[in-house]
Amino acid sequence: MRIIAKHTKGKVLTNDGLAISAIAGKEKLKDPSVINATIGTLYDEDIKFLPMKTVDSIIRSMSNDRFYTYSPSDGGKEFQEAAMKWVFGKHYEKIKKEMYCKCLATPGGTGAVSNGLYNALDPHQTLLLPDIYWGPYQNMATCCDLEVVEYPFIVDGKFNLRGFIEYSEMLIAKQKKVATILNDPCNNPTGYSLTNEEFQGLIQYMNSKKDIPFFIIYDIAYFDYHADGPEAAREKFSYMMQANENVLFNIAFSCSKSFSVYGMRLGAQIIVGKSKDDVKEIFNTSCFLARTRWSNVSKAGINMLIAIDNNEDLKQSLFRELTQASHMVLKRAQLFTEEATQVGLKFYSYGGGFFMTVLCEDGMKLADQLVQEKIYVLGYPKAIRIAICSVPLNEIKGLAKRIKNTMDNLS
Repeated sequence: MRIIAKHTKGKVLTNDGLAISAIAGKEKLKDPSVINATIGTLYDEDIKFLPMKTVDSIIRSMSNDRFYTYSPSDGGKEFQEAAMKWVFGKHYEKIKKEMYCKCLATPGGTGAVSNGLYNALDPHQTLLLPDIYWGPYQNMATCCDLEVVEYPFIVDGKFNLRGFIEYSEMLIAKQKKVATILNDPCNNPTGYSLTNEEFQGLIQYMNSKKDIPFFIIYDIAYFDYHADGPEAAREKFSYMMQANENVLFNIAFSCSKSFSVYGMRLGAQIIVGKSKDDVKEIFNTSCFLARTRWSNVSKAGINMLIAIDNNEDLKQSLFRELTQASHMVLKRAQLFTEEATQVGLKFYSYGGGFFMTVLCEDGMKLADQLVQEKIYVLGYPKAIRIAICSVPLNEIKGLAKRIKNTMDNLS
């Protein structure tokens, strides 16, 4: 006799970054020589959590009713406008003229990705993913009863547009539709950022398949940490406007990363397309899902973003803090890049964000072995992810050599 539903069978959380980080954090408290490079949370050079002072001052000044009470399930009109203005920046007004846009609040960018997957495909259809990606994508696909097929993400140091097209054609033949997750810029885990030309190539290909629906879950979680700054991070929105009616974007925005409010669980799902009916239908479905899955999100987070949107001085102050934080992480990436190159480690080129990824034969085995060296990272089938966002320069120094030595010993 089976009491619980059949669809629960086999759904076991393994290799979870949050759980591994908790273990690494405890070990770090016991032994300061431990390097905890597991989690995407920003820490300063003294290994202390780095909040955004602008955000902190807003939140701490809130009255109880603006902090503790319920928020609207969709976030409310003011939040929706504030989120889209922050995400699109100078492109916002033009996007509103040329595309249809709808927005709702979600618990982090994860909620926006999850809603997107529910809307993108029917059960037993196939989701297209790169061959290295943030692990929860697979878990969310499993919860939606979706299959997954992977294309080689990076070939010869560049985005593999040819591979994307090849696998898309296979899915078109199979299900007359393509749904994919594009985590860009500042990809997790690789740190890679598509060039504007590579992104344009994607748009041109999808536009050429006029009768084929393309559903793009565009995960921009780390875009405010682009190596070339916030304006560069938003340039691709100008090319997004060139997409035809058969292409729909489900943007997943993470306030967790942009504003360092990880535990507050705030994000936004922004739906953008040329078809008014498609955008409206997905918005309606997503609001339904929001009310039934999580009801509503943090009222304090909602009001924090509204306050920033209503005050240009606060907005500029926050951008300055983000710039300083980005430069701090970029210095760590540059040091690791230099030393990894010297010792012969292979790694993906860094375009911004919280992570760098080293290529290897067996990332799971290497990650396990590195624990013996008091180094905690996340393992992937053929890579390990290093969270440079949380590792200070003095711990970055020499890290590449220690990883290379461990790798060589395994070989």
